Amino acid sequence: MGKKNKKEKIQLKPAGEKEKPRVKSFLFASSRIWIAAILIAIVTFLIYLPALQNDFVRWDDQEYVYENANIRSINFKFLVWIFGFHVSNWHPLTWLSHAIDYAIWGLNPMGHHLSSIILHSANTFLLGVLVMYLFLYKSQSRPAIPDIDSKLPAGAVITAGVTALLFGIHPVHVESVVWIAERKDVLCAFFVLLSLIFYVRYVTAQKRSSYLLGIIFFGLALMSKPMAVTLPAILVVLDIYPFQRLNLSDNFKAQKKIFIEKVPFFILSLISTVLTILAQSSRGAIRGFGAFPLDDRITVAIKGFFFYLGKMTFPAGLSPYYPYPKNISILSYEFFIPAILFLAVTIFCIRAWKSSWKFFMAIWAFYVITLLPVIGIIQVGEQAAADRYTYIPSIGLFLLTGLGISTLWERLNKKVIVLLPAILIFVLLGRLTVEQTKVWKNSKTLWTRVLEQFPDHERAYANRAQHYREIKDYRAEINDLNRAIGMNEKDEYYSNRGVAYLMLGDSQNGLKDLTRAIELNSAFFPAYFNRCKANFSLREYHGAVKDCSKAIGIEPKNALAYFGRGIAYRAIKEYQKAIHDFNNAIEINPEYLEAYNERGATFGETGAVEKAIEDFSKAIEVNPRYSTAYYNRGATYFKMGKEKEAIPDFQMAARLGNEAVRDILRKRGISW
Repeated sequence: MGKKNKKEKIQLKPAGEKEKPRVKSFLFASSRIWIAAILIAIVTFLIYLPALQNDFVRWDDQEYVYENANIRSINFKFLVWIFGFHVSNWHPLTWLSHAIDYAIWGLNPMGHHLSSIILHSANTFLLGVLVMYLFLYKSQSRPAIPDIDSKLPAGAVITAGVTALLFGIHPVHVESVVWIAERKDVLCAFFVLLSLIFYVRYVTAQKRSSYLLGIIFFGLALMSKPMAVTLPAILVVLDIYPFQRLNLSDNFKAQKKIFIEKVPFFILSLISTVLTILAQSSRGAIRGFGAFPLDDRITVAIKGFFFYLGKMTFPAGLSPYYPYPKNISILSYEFFIPAILFLAVTIFCIRAWKSSWKFFMAIWAFYVITLLPVIGIIQVGEQAAADRYTYIPSIGLFLLTGLGISTLWERLNKKVIVLLPAILIFVLLGRLTVEQTKVWKNSKTLWTRVLEQFPDHERAYANRAQHYREIKDYRAEINDLNRAIGMNEKDEYYSNRGVAYLMLGDSQNGLKDLTRAIELNSAFFPAYFNRCKANFSLREYHGAVKDCSKAIGIEPKNALAYFGRGIAYRAIKEYQKAIHDFNNAIEINPEYLEAYNERGATFGETGAVEKAIEDFSKAIEVNPRYSTAYYNRGATYFKMGKEKEAIPDFQMAARLGNEAVRDILRKRGISW
């Protein structure tokens, strides 16, 4: 490599020969590249437009967006918060993206979906550009960027176009794009692709600024999702092939610069790995070897490599959730055949490498390396696999497909033999993507799809039951919980069913289920708290105090438990104890407007009307549309003989929908 390249670099041009013009910007090296990539991005965007009609789903969306009060303002407090561990993750840029969406769209899911679709379309565009440049600049023998605008090889266009289009419209990516909680996938890939593009710029033109930008974008990718940790290893693969900068048979000293330039990437990757392990451990998301033994994990992981290849090749039976297998044995055909295939493919790639078909090994290495963080050796959650894990690894298979189609195009005289099947496949994939988008319409369609694939999965019944609770279909919720309990008697299922019975007015069965949940788990906070509410609704106030006290003993920093006990104390006229509990609730959550309101009502009953006014005013300050606080403050003013101050509060409560106040104002002939 060394001598030949040196000769090429010192060759002089014949006299009179004009030097070809250089393209000023790498990213704008060819307008045709951009046009082709933009067209594919537009097709991708149009395919995903139906997702704008989708709702949030109750599977992490609530913790990420619609129940996440922390994203509702972008200020110093938020900027401090985003760098902590939340929902078993450390990805501050993802939190920032959700906060920006909330600032623009509020809780309208259409806007949140739009942002994810735009990001995915942008990724499709960037991938097209990246593959084009990888195809054109295969080695360091071309140290500068030539003018390629005048003549673009058909192979480069077809390879990049097919790769990008497959990436954009393949149904296996629906989960990453239309599941709002998976914003981290598309955001991370956006920065990964930018990092790769600028690394190609650095390799081909030796621009130090491109090298620095590659590191910066890699850091941003890690701040979006830690799955980007494998990028440094991918850069090494690219240096081996196609760039041929690195030869593993040469001594280290001769190639020291290439290894040294990777050090910042590996340092960032190590930091992200440590932060991720700490974040996942903070909520027990990482499963111990007691739950999933190491040999089982390795067996399932080997199967996973071919499971994902199967879903990308034949995207049938896609599911939002794939349960962990119960009977795992390397001797069963289900796991033995993938192990043999894994070994066979690896051997084939090694032999192909020796025969100068090096791209097979490079693509296989890319696929295996990018899947390693999520293949299950470190098990997070209870799923065996997930479609979202293919978002970046799928690039390898799609690139191989693009290379295959471009080769056929160039070698076959009748182009229609390649063109028609390709168009048919793309149309079919687009149709499947639209259909898969409907699976994520809402929580009901999501978990119904899982149950169609895995009818014996009790967690899917329990999750669909939560959706029924949100829409107040308590009988449907009970039916699903009956199925879940029939498969697995969990404290959580009994507690939720108990609450559903209570909502239907069946106190006897409600209390029975909540008591059963406590029998199964004497430290289960929700069961005590819900039984506290049940006892309160049945006017069993002393029982409510007892249950909320138990709940506080389990979670001493839970504001809801103090609030519940405070209401119970107020009902039995133990006002000082009630005020003490409301104080604790407010100390834990300074924006707990209901606690301010109830403490104000308690002050009012003890005659401390000035303190009552202060609390009602504080509740209104926290939420200016909290009608109950306006009504209570107006009633307190009225009791104090301050009718002029009371009337505006009554009018405001009426405007906010308080029917009781409207009746009062009508009788007094006062409009609102």
